[in-house]
Amino acid sequence: MQYSVTSGDVTGAAAKTILAIIGTAARRPRLIQVIIGCSGAPADNVAKFRIQQFTADGTGTGVTVESVDGGDGAALCTAKMNYTVEPTYRATGGLVIPLNQRATMVYNVPVAYMPPIGAAAGIGIQMVAGPALAYNVTAIFEE
Repeated sequence: MQYSVTSGDVTGAAAKTILAIIGTAARRPRLIQVIIGCSGAPADNVAKFRIQQFTADGTGTGVTVESVDGGDGAALCTAKMNYTVEPTYRATGGLVIPLNQRATMVYNVPVAYMPPIGAAAGIGIQMVAGPALAYNVTAIFEE
């Protein structure tokens, strides 16, 4: 079953997780698509984002996960946005995406990008560098 989750407007900063999808001990999310855009007043600057797996969740605000097909049941995986305590990210791997603030990026994940197994493991979309403006991230995943 496929689900979507949106961060809403989150002010980015270096090493700030904008949105994360957290698995359970029995279910891992598989990332399908990520949409990133600047919802603040953009200029011709670059912001860098990283899609990365983590092994331990941090502290963030819960986000409603919605079913893509209204007939499907509720998701087992959860989501958070706007982290105040960052998740513990894996030391290697990840996808780095430099993005001009005036552009919106749609990234279709070409491989089965999944977090490690574990109740607090997941996938985070983190800003690694760029101006402190509002950004909006939407992720489509399946479990």
